Amino acid sequence: MTTAGLAPSPVLPDRRPRRGIGGAIPARRAAVPRRPWITTVPAPSSGVPSSGALPDAAEPAACSVAAALRTKASAVADAELGRLASRAPGLDSSAREEVRDAVQRVVDAFLEGPLTSLTRHSGSPLGERYADALRALFGLDAGRTA
Repeated sequence: MTTAGLAPSPVLPDRRPRRGIGGAIPARRAAVPRRPWITTVPAPSSGVPSSGALPDAAEPAACSVAAALRTKASAVADAELGRLASRAPGLDSSAREEVRDAVQRVVDAFLEGPLTSLTRHSGSPLGERYADALRALFGLDAGRTA
């Protein structure tokens, strides 16, 4: 199932259907033609986006940085949820799901801006500068392909 370009993929893998986080593109944005957005599919149980998570038109540098950033965000969120589970063992399953959803929304909100800018300018010198900045800011040097 592919989601809208503005709706980021799940950072935390689970089998539950997404409840419309991100929703559709607002009408004012839909009327403006733009470069192809990175579209996403639900993350597999490994938490790493699948190879089909990015469109063919996206630049390889933008794809590798976006995947590395989502992978790192997933690892951080999973680690924090693991700490919460050990510190609050009495939390029932519905409360755990609510916390997972809240963490998901926070991560999605923080990643939306950088990933939107990255994909909007992919293939241009400005896009390369965005990719380099994201690599430096988030320590994604291992994902560099140049």
